[in-house]
Amino acid sequence: MCQTHNSEKRDRPPVEFYDSDELGRLAAITGVSLEELADPGPYRDAIERLEQRLDWFFDEFLQRPELQAEREGKLAADLLVKALEKALSRDPAGARFDIERLYRRRGFEE
Repeated sequence: MCQTHNSEKRDRPPVEFYDSDELGRLAAITGVSLEELADPGPYRDAIERLEQRLDWFFDEFLQRPELQAEREGKLAADLLVKALEKALSRDPAGARFDIERLYRRRGFEE
């Protein structure tokens, strides 16, 4: 997704942003089923992968220069973590972990 559309989508689930044709194309591109994309809850496979790789996420991924750049007066990494927390909170089974709390515990500011 280009930066403009990513900014427009923000933290909304795909079903709240794309029309049915676009969801079909997104399913073909990503390999995520149309059923999963139509569910407003978070993509469980991605949550499990993130949970298994939290050290990498915090210590490597969020340290990338583009995520350490300031956007809207905040670090892009801070905005990403906030968006992830919102997505995780949509899980009908309840959030498996609090990514914002973990982020702060590692010494990152928000």
